[in-house]
Amino acid sequence: ESGALNESFADIFGAMVDRDDWLIGEDVTRFSIALRSMEAPASLDQPGHMDDFLDLAELNELFGYPADSPLDGDYNDWGGVHINSGIPNRACFLIAEALGREKTEQIYYRILDARYLISQARFIDLRHAARQAAADLYGESSGEVEAVLAAFDQVGIVDQEPSQAPEDNAPVTGDDWIVMVNAAPDDFSLLMSRPVVESLDDIRWITSTQVSIATGSPVTVSADGRYLYFIDADNYIRGIHTDGTGEEILSEEGEWGSVALSPDGTKLAAASVFEDTTIYIFDLEEPQRSKTIHLYNPTTQSGITTDVARFADALDWDATSQYVIYDAFNSLPLATGADLGYWSINLLDVELETIFPLFASVPEGAHMANPQFAATNDDFVVFDFYDADLELNEIWVFDLFTGDAGFITDTGPNFGFPNFSNDDRSLTYELTELDVLNVQLLPLEEGRLATGGDRTEVLFEVQLPTWITIADDATAVVEDQLSPLPSAFSLAQNYPNPFNSSTVIDFGLPADAQVRLTLFNLAGQRVATLVDDWRTAGTHRVRWDGRDDHRKALASGLYLYRLESSAGEALTRKLLLLR
Repeated sequence: ESGALNESFADIFGAMVDRDDWLIGEDVTRFSIALRSMEAPASLDQPGHMDDFLDLAELNELFGYPADSPLDGDYNDWGGVHINSGIPNRACFLIAEALGREKTEQIYYRILDARYLISQARFIDLRHAARQAAADLYGESSGEVEAVLAAFDQVGIVDQEPSQAPEDNAPVTGDDWIVMVNAAPDDFSLLMSRPVVESLDDIRWITSTQVSIATGSPVTVSADGRYLYFIDADNYIRGIHTDGTGEEILSEEGEWGSVALSPDGTKLAAASVFEDTTIYIFDLEEPQRSKTIHLYNPTTQSGITTDVARFADALDWDATSQYVIYDAFNSLPLATGADLGYWSINLLDVELETIFPLFASVPEGAHMANPQFAATNDDFVVFDFYDADLELNEIWVFDLFTGDAGFITDTGPNFGFPNFSNDDRSLTYELTELDVLNVQLLPLEEGRLATGGDRTEVLFEVQLPTWITIADDATAVVEDQLSPLPSAFSLAQNYPNPFNSSTVIDFGLPADAQVRLTLFNLAGQRVATLVDDWRTAGTHRVRWDGRDDHRKALASGLYLYRLESSAGEALTRKLLLLR
């Protein structure tokens, strides 16, 4: 829906410039009277009401592809961004029919100028934004507000709560450490220390094996903090327990530069040490499902991509183990015969093999690199920013939900390779002072977009920090027992709801029982089983990432989740998945 809103706004302001009619592209198309009609979307095969909204499965059927085919701009319009734009287009037409174009264009300009829409906005958010813009301009109780609401009612965008920012997940509890690479002369061994070092007992060497320092993510740690992978100096992938035991070489060839382990422990993303336009995904449970994904740069034109990415460097997974965020070096040929090189950050949907840029455009001379997701909320990303003209290195945090960004600190002559703490209350990063690398700890404000105090030094002559938490046994798994003991069999509403990445379901058992927690689509077909075994009395929590039993991402829509027990009790609730 956010993509359809983007297309709709382009049409709306085009129609405000060309006031002859409500047709879009009538002067450039040879195959019909126009590309789109804002007055009558259905006349040009667009839905004009939410009852006719086309989701991914319906689009695939429309274009003659299997219902579960992945999103691909070649045939389904990137999920319907052009097709479904007819719905907000018609709402705009109806507002203009009631108020005239002059007032309508003022309302829609106010929406953008006041930044009432976020990057992940849905159609319902446009309704709220238009109502607020009309109230700003003409008063809360004005006829203009009534006309706006009536127009959205007529296209089926009816009153409901606007999109809400995802809530933070609870951090893993346990012992906090920072894994670092030694930066002493001729020694790049692996060690870890407490965030606050008070004695030598707060520093532990993991291995004397030399670590590669040529990339932004040569080290990656499991979600429970007990095992890590790293790239050695000969570019082999190695594995080792964080207590220093069980070290082994895992790759057959020494050709690797970066690694990132998914939080669910099932996949390892890797990038070659060579200039290779590929990210490799190793499936650790089913090796035959491993894949290579070619890097490309998406464009705003459906089905058109550019091959300017040369190689990926730093890698990180989101909490659902669905997306990899990475930086890539790009080389763009210029008319002069020279190449323009720059670093950019992208999101990769591993299952669908679809790439999205973190930022729509990068200013000339700007480079963005070394991205990392926040530990408790995937809507926040920290990254290095370099301005080549000013020779300035900075750390910034970006909020994917609101589109806001916050400057955190400068890092002198080099990148900082920033990393969130376990609870996102601090950042660790490397800093060069007096020509020596050290790792700093910097507190953040609650919103993550600004500093919350002065930095402190963690350790001297170290680099490439990675925050880890060696989890308590009770929190080392996704599902755990909470307290207090419930008095009745219960199934809570999932939260957040709606959701687009992951959601949490709590259920309560007054006594030990065999339980089964399953997901169904509205046709009654079972799509996923989250729990099917014996559970003790208590409150239990399960996280679901919107995938079926085959680990395939499900389409947006309404689903039912049902809890059954061996005592014959059963409860069912609804949840809404939004892609």
